[in-house]
Amino acid sequence: MGLMQRRKGRAFEQAIASQLRARWPDALVRRASQAERADNPDVFCEGGPRVLARLWLELQDARQPTPATKLEQAENDAMRWQAHGHRALQPIRLPVVIWHRLAERSIQVTTRMWVLLDLVEPREGSMRSHQEVVTLELGEFLDIVARMP
Repeated sequence: MGLMQRRKGRAFEQAIASQLRARWPDALVRRASQAERADNPDVFCEGGPRVLARLWLELQDARQPTPATKLEQAENDAMRWQAHGHRALQPIRLPVVIWHRLAERSIQVTTRMWVLLDLVEPREGSMRSHQEVVTLELGEFLDIVARMP
């Protein structure tokens, strides 16, 4: 990845982190350093509503975004995180891709239906049978998250 792409990625991560901070000022929202990428998503939250810490956020700002590929990456990273003993510390992580197509105004969120169902009504049992891919506007997704305790 070239310097321009890293700068563009960092700027997008900063913009998303800023939006999350504005919505949840009591949460600590950070970008993961390159050294942390194995243990943390691109942007992660500590404090604030507990659901924020459960989100595994993978971000992409590209001319030709690949949200399905990024979702697979987020799912694999979240599973790897759990496999390394983190499950005892926190509930299951929720893989989410926040993406933007260059030259467009809207920012999209792509995830699986089971993630949205878990956000709306958390349950002990797995709802991973709902594998359909869902895409929402970022604001709509944040509204759903904001309704959680």
